[in-house]
Amino acid sequence: YTRILRCLLILSLLIALVPSTTTTAQTTATILGTIRHDGVPVEGAFVFIGWDGDAVETVTGPDGMYMAENVPTGGWVMVFVRPPLEMRLAYRNWGTDLTGDLIKDFDLQPGYLLSGNILMPDGAPSDDSFWLGVFGTTPPPENEWLGETVFPPDGQFEVVLPPDVYRLDSPEHWHDTHLPDMTIELTSGDVEGLVITAEEQTNATAQTGVFTPAIPTTPPRADLIQVSAPDMDGYATITGDAGAVPGSAKVY
Repeated sequence: YTRILRCLLILSLLIALVPSTTTTAQTTATILGTIRHDGVPVEGAFVFIGWDGDAVETVTGPDGMYMAENVPTGGWVMVFVRPPLEMRLAYRNWGTDLTGDLIKDFDLQPGYLLSGNILMPDGAPSDDSFWLGVFGTTPPPENEWLGETVFPPDGQFEVVLPPDVYRLDSPEHWHDTHLPDMTIELTSGDVEGLVITAEEQTNATAQTGVFTPAIPTTPPRADLIQVSAPDMDGYATITGDAGAVPGSAKVY
């Protein structure tokens, strides 16, 4: 029940960002697909199919299949895939304009857990739900996006992401605050228990609508940064001399 409510919150938050479309002769369609990892069906994955005004939720069985019938065509539909947390398979968010019956399969990849809490500038937990945007160095597949809903009453978020370096973003004009400029290194294991305190927007932001980050965003100095040869797994070590990056930069 809690998970259904959470996904309904996700749907309501994202639908608001999608322009509405109308159709004079609306029909319905069936959406189905299979959730796999390395070619093997994933059992127990929670799948939420949402559209403007309604939604269907289901859990995959041993065959990894999900299905939603009688979904209205002519509008935007979204599919959220949440594998069992203990499997550490990356979450998926996908959307499209529905014109007819649709087969959408998902081949999941391993990931790491990113979890924590969002606090307001006064240190109190966020008391409302909002979509936490997640942006990595590698773009997600076509028609997909990364992120998860932050839930009250403690501002909690929990998402499994592919290995990468990420930054987080809150909605524009969210309580006249913004999240601090920071990067989260999710390349070698879970990052849990983050406590992120939102910062108040500057007066210039409030008056002009132009976001001015509280933390400097001066680009790194390439002449002060050294990159080693990659190892067998493709990872390289990056080191920098004093002054290579702003002193307030945060890396997790």
